[in-house]
Amino acid sequence: MEMIQNLSEEAANLAVKAKTYSNYQNCFDDSQSLMHFLNVEEITQIVLSEIADIDYDLTLRKILWDAQEEWGTLFWEWRNSTLDSIDTESVYRNVSKWMQIIFVLEKGLPKNDMVTHLKQSVIDFKQELPIIIALGNPCLKPRHWEALQEIIGKSVSLDKNCTVENLLALKMFQYENEINEISTSATNEAALEKMLYRIIDLWNTTPLHLVLHHTEAYSILIISSIDDTLAQLEESQIILATVKGSSYLGPIKDLVDEWDQNLALFSYTLEEWMNCQRNWLYLEPIFHSTEIQR
Repeated sequence: MEMIQNLSEEAANLAVKAKTYSNYQNCFDDSQSLMHFLNVEEITQIVLSEIADIDYDLTLRKILWDAQEEWGTLFWEWRNSTLDSIDTESVYRNVSKWMQIIFVLEKGLPKNDMVTHLKQSVIDFKQELPIIIALGNPCLKPRHWEALQEIIGKSVSLDKNCTVENLLALKMFQYENEINEISTSATNEAALEKMLYRIIDLWNTTPLHLVLHHTEAYSILIISSIDDTLAQLEESQIILATVKGSSYLGPIKDLVDEWDQNLALFSYTLEEWMNCQRNWLYLEPIFHSTEIQR
């Protein structure tokens, strides 16, 4: 690296000297000035062009050296990161950046082993990245890790605290299809659970609006308006029907069935309550009239 820096400085010095020498033409007599100008100008352009090529080549080699060092550091860091801590978005951006750098290096430098090695290392890691992301899925639960353990057929503890290096040692990357399938299932199951628990939380916090109904003899609580409640009930039942129709229902099927029954029972109870209340409100003043009481 120090040699490249020294050579770059030397190339810069040569460029300065070439421009300085080209200006010496002013020191010649007028009779020789034109001839000298043409010769020096041509030579200067050739020299400057060659120096520019050298400087560009040195710049690319410096980029290669820096990229190799930086990639090695990040590569080691990623390999020793846990699935729970690795920043996959940052990794994606860096891998894309390195592929662009390698493209420039391949185009500008003669074929060499250093660029080939760097490229192969980046490509290999890029191929492993989808599996790392799949295994780093925050939706993975103990049941999913158990399923993964059955796939690899080894009695080892798998969880989000595993490092990428651990996964390599277990040769997990040969089970790409199975891992992606389990990770996809975990994501879809989590989405269904979110929909279900949103309904559960909604009904656990939904009040039943009661108001006092005053009669001549006493006051009693009755349901005021159920329009909003019925709209909420219908929406919840539609969502539950959607959840029940999913192929990823399995882990929460019992809880979904339970709440489907709860809402159906509530709907029936509310309907009967309103029928009873409606009839009572109609008959109550009749039975309390003086004519009936006689």
